[in-house]
Amino acid sequence: MRDYNEEYFFVKREQNSRIPKLMLDDQDEHYSLKLLFPRPLEKTTAYHLKFDHPPRKPVMADFHLLSTPVPVITEKLKEVFASLELNYIQLIPVLIRDKSDDIIEGYHLLKIFNPIECVDKEKSEYQTMRSGEIRNFNKLVLDNERLDQIPLKDRLILNVGECDTNVIYHISVVEKILATAPTGLTVYRLSKWDSGAPFREAYVSYLKGEEEEE
Repeated sequence: MRDYNEEYFFVKREQNSRIPKLMLDDQDEHYSLKLLFPRPLEKTTAYHLKFDHPPRKPVMADFHLLSTPVPVITEKLKEVFASLELNYIQLIPVLIRDKSDDIIEGYHLLKIFNPIECVDKEKSEYQTMRSGEIRNFNKLVLDNERLDQIPLKDRLILNVGECDTNVIYHISVVEKILATAPTGLTVYRLSKWDSGAPFREAYVSYLKGEEEEE
C-alpha cells in the first residue's frame, strides 16, 4: 500500500518578518470564529482585513496568513485553486487596509471545508484537551488504508478531521502552486514534518526538481 505521508504537504507562511500577517478589520471581526470551522462561510461578499502588528516596511506577497487554516492569496494563486473545480473550497475577495489606511485589492480568502478523519493515532503523537479531543500534533501520521478508500479529487485538499485546523495538500496541488513561483509561502512534506523545527525551503526545491539525486 502506498504511503500517503509522502504525498501530502503543509503549505505555510514563509518566515519573513517583512510580510505582514492579516486580521479581520473592525466591521468583520465578528466572523473570526467562523473562519476556524471547516464549514462554508455564509458571507461571500468581500471581507475587510487589516495588518496585524505591521512591520516597519511591509512587503505584500502571494500568500499571507489570516488564521491558522485560512490563508489570503493573490489572483494567480486563486486561479490555481479555481482550476481544481473542488466543491469544498471557497475563494472570497478581500479588501486589505494597510498601515496608511490605503486599500489593497486583488487578494482572496481561501476557505477549505473538507474534514476527513485520516489520522493513524497509534503512530501519531498529539496533545488532547480535557474532552479528549486532539488539540495539536507533535507528529502527524496518516491512516493509509482510510485514505486509500477515498477518490483523489475528494481529498486533494483536506482538513484533518481529528483536529480540523490542520489543512494538508496533495502533492499534485502543491506542484501547481509552486509552478507559479509564489512568494510568501513554504511547503513541508508530512513525512518529514517536525512540530519543533522551522519549515525548510529545501522542500520547495525538492518539488521543483532542483534537489540533486542521491
